[in-house]
Amino acid sequence: MMRYLGYVFVFAVFLSSCSHTSDEIKLFTYISGEKVGYFNKEGKIVINPQFSKGGWFTEGKAAVANAEGKCGFINEEGRYIINPQYKEVSSFSEGLAAVIGSDGQCRYIDEKGNVKFTLPFAEQVGVFSEGLAVYYEGGKAGYIDQSGNIAINAQFDNARPFSEGLGVVRIDDEGKSKYGYIDKKGKWAINAQFDDAVIFSEGLASVQSGDKWGFINKEGKFDIQPQFSEFGMFFNGMAAMVQDDKYGFIDKKGKFVIDPQYSGAYGFAANGLALVATGEAETFQMGFIDKSGEYAINPQFGFANAFCGDIAIAGTGEDNVGIIDSKGKYIVNPQFKIPFVIPHPATSFLNMKHRMIESDQGLVRKTAKAWLKGFYRMDYENLGKISTDTTIYLLSTLIELSIFMPDSTKEAMRNTAITIRDVQVQGDHASVVYFATIEKKPQTLKLVRLDDKWRVHFSRKDPDSETTEEAGE
Repeated sequence: MMRYLGYVFVFAVFLSSCSHTSDEIKLFTYISGEKVGYFNKEGKIVINPQFSKGGWFTEGKAAVANAEGKCGFINEEGRYIINPQYKEVSSFSEGLAAVIGSDGQCRYIDEKGNVKFTLPFAEQVGVFSEGLAVYYEGGKAGYIDQSGNIAINAQFDNARPFSEGLGVVRIDDEGKSKYGYIDKKGKWAINAQFDDAVIFSEGLASVQSGDKWGFINKEGKFDIQPQFSEFGMFFNGMAAMVQDDKYGFIDKKGKFVIDPQYSGAYGFAANGLALVATGEAETFQMGFIDKSGEYAINPQFGFANAFCGDIAIAGTGEDNVGIIDSKGKYIVNPQFKIPFVIPHPATSFLNMKHRMIESDQGLVRKTAKAWLKGFYRMDYENLGKISTDTTIYLLSTLIELSIFMPDSTKEAMRNTAITIRDVQVQGDHASVVYFATIEKKPQTLKLVRLDDKWRVHFSRKDPDSETTEEAGE
C-alpha cells in the first residue's frame, strides 16, 4: 500500500477541522532549509521561515518552536502572542492549550497565556473535545473538564477524545484488550467488546471484530457487519473502505456505491470531492472524484491533500506543491515544500488535533517500562539508547554472563510480568518503583536526564558531576 495510507487518521482530523469555505485555513506551513514559515492561499509568504518547528493554525494561533526548541504561539501576522517558554505544547482547542513547563508538569493556558490550572499528577494530557480532555495518571486514562476537575477517574488502559457524545476507551484484562464507549458521566454506553474502535462520525463508528472492521450505531449494534480489512470514517455520507486491496466508497448501508478500484482513497470533503490515488507504490498519481465516481480532476498529482473549502494542496511531489481550485487549476504554482499529510520533523509535532503531550512523569514511566521489558526479555543490546554509559557497561557484562544462565531461568525471565507502582521525579533525577513476578519484593529503578532524554542509570556516581549518590538498586 502507498505510504500515505498510514496517515489516514491525520487526514480524518484535517477533514473534520475544515469548514464549508476556504476561510477556515488562511495560512499554510512550508519548509525552507531547516526553518518553517507560512504562506497564504494567494501564494504570498506572510511569515518568513524562522521557526525550528511549526503547526497548523487553530483558533487563530499556531504553535511554533524557536531555535532553542522552546515552544510558544504566534498570531496570523507571525508575532508571538505567547512567548516561547515551554518544552512542549498542544494546539488550541475550545479556548485552551496544554503545555509542559520547565518543571515538567502539565498545565492548560488560555488564549492570553494565563495558566488556568495545573495537573501535577498527570503523565499525559490531550486537547479538549466536547468539553473534556484525556489525561493519564498512574498509567491509566480518564477525562478532565475545562476547569481542571476530574470528570471521569483514570481507570482505562487507553482513551480517545469524545465525539458525538461518546468516548472510546480500552480495558486490558489478562492479556486481552477490548474497546467500548462511555458517556460523559463515565458510564458504559456500549460495553467493551471490540478488538479496536474509532470515534463516532455521522452517527456511526468503525470497530474491529477479529480481523475485520464494520460499523456500529450508538446502541452498539452493527449497521454494517465486519467485512473490511481496514477501518474507515464517514464524511458527507460515504466512507472509503478496502476490498481485495483496492479502495472504494460505501454508503451507510455498507454497499459499495463506488467500486473498489483505487490504490488509495480518502473521505469526501464538504465540496463533494474525494481524493483518490491510482498506480502502485512510488508511481501513483492523485486526483479527485465526485460522488458519482466520475473524475472531477484527473489523476495528475504526485502529492495532494483533501479539499478544505474550495482549495487543496497539490503538486508534483511533497517538495514541490502549490494550491489548486475545485477544477484542478493552479491558483498558486508548485513551489513549496509542504508535507501536509506525511509527518515531517518540523511540521508533524503539532498537526494532529488529538495528540497527547507528556509530562516528565509520563516520559519517565514510558522509558522505565520500555527498559524493564527489554531487560526481562533479555534483549540487552537494544537498551543502549535509553541507558547511561555505566548502565551500558553493566549490560555488556550481563550479555557475556547470560550464556551460562540455565534455560529455566531464561524462560522465567521472559515470562515475567511487570507492574509499575510509583513514579517520582525530582529535577533531572527520577525513581520508579516496580514489581516483577520473578522478584520477591518491589524493586527501584533510577533514571537521570541526559541531553534532554531520560535514561536508566545504574552507577552510584552522578553522571553530571563527581558527587556520589544512590543511583540504582
